Amino acid sequence: MQGLIEAHQENNIRFVFLPNNSTHLTQPLDVAFFRPLKIHWRNVLEQWKKTEGKDECSLPKDRFPRLLKLLWLKIQENGSENIVAGFNKCGIAPLNRQRVLDMLPSENIDQTDLNIEAALSTSLKEFLKEMRPSEKTKKRQTRKRLNVQPGRSVETVSSEEEINELDTSSTTSTSDSNISSDNIEINVNQNNGSTEVYVVKNEKVFKNEHPIQHNKDVIEDDWYLIGFNSTSNKPSTSKVHYTYFIGQIIKKNIDGYLGTFLRKKNTRDFNGYIYCFPNVKDEFEFQFEQIIGKLDNQTPYNRGLLKFKLDFKSL
Repeated sequence: MQGLIEAHQENNIRFVFLPNNSTHLTQPLDVAFFRPLKIHWRNVLEQWKKTEGKDECSLPKDRFPRLLKLLWLKIQENGSENIVAGFNKCGIAPLNRQRVLDMLPSENIDQTDLNIEAALSTSLKEFLKEMRPSEKTKKRQTRKRLNVQPGRSVETVSSEEEINELDTSSTTSTSDSNISSDNIEINVNQNNGSTEVYVVKNEKVFKNEHPIQHNKDVIEDDWYLIGFNSTSNKPSTSKVHYTYFIGQIIKKNIDGYLGTFLRKKNTRDFNGYIYCFPNVKDEFEFQFEQIIGKLDNQTPYNRGLLKFKLDFKSL
């Protein structure tokens, strides 16, 4: 260390220790970069809180990158000029100790001035009233638990439609046992030597569905159409709404089944008949009463896409 100091002295370089708790006045990086950075970040958060974040109790993680980009673009404005000005402001280049002394607070400030105190109190009350969230706070969306086999790739849900379908299936699974099997009709029509099979259930006709009458007819790895129900939130109606998904039986349990479910996929060709696995694996348990019927084996359509003889637009 001694040799290092001597080498600097030979090159007319001196080490000067800054006074304690004075970096906000004497260090160019604090004066010209970190201080404006904090001010801009407070402004970004305050603007967000006044608009779309008014009902948020904290900053969600998915909003942080966008706000950080706004901050980054703001501090890039005149960035190099501000850094050079920081050395001037701190009296380093050119050397001028008076620049630092001018930034020290004056000792002649009257701390007992009632007008100043009243103005600060009024401003603070107005600010808190403006930033106060509304009585209706946003419900934070719960995260979906990933159930991914080792070696499989993991992706996020890419569309709002898939998120809504995941929410629907998760909220309706608790009331699966309420689905009634009383309104079931099984029909087989023979026209010109061909057989058309369809099932009538829940006041709806499902074509190309093979009827399932007994638990022993349900076979693992086969594909079925499964119905989930949910009661409308409107107080004026108690109508039950059904949502239907194509699922493959993974495991048969004593009290039900475990299946993995597909999502509909809009395509140019065969639109309505193409399905795919969601980015987040969707596995749910269901009961025998929820099975509408068995589907014919799927036909591979494209990479990761399956074709069934079931038009999702009719569901």
